[in-house]
Amino acid sequence: MKKLAFGFLALALAMGALLAVLPGQQVMADPGDVYVATTGDDLTGDGTAGNPYQTIDKGIDEAIAGDTVHVAAGTYVENITMKGGVVIQGAGADVTSINGTRAGSVVTSIGLDATAKLAGFTITNGSAFTGGGMYNENSS
Repeated sequence: MKKLAFGFLALALAMGALLAVLPGQQVMADPGDVYVATTGDDLTGDGTAGNPYQTIDKGIDEAIAGDTVHVAAGTYVENITMKGGVVIQGAGADVTSINGTRAGSVVTSIGLDATAKLAGFTITNGSAFTGGGMYNENSS
């Protein structure tokens, strides 16, 4: 009887290990780095330094709290929304810009604490009644 119980326990543990990560399921990554470059690709990129995303927004979408989105020098034509706990770091305001093409606030920050950061960018061409360059609501 003990052998039978042990056999079921071993089978249950093996099944649990197999079911822990099924093909096609995403595994929660540890906090780290996400990379973006104008030469990257949002469809085939994986956010690594060697295979970056093309848009800052994609990098933010894929980042989790504790990650840093490293943005290479260049001009990024987009509007972005910051995410809690994510640092968005440009290569420097003199070489990295976000151009909002007058399509609202270039950067939006809603309900974020001081763990969300944006640095190293020039923000251009925002257009909104409030917060054309950056709109902050209840944020640190």
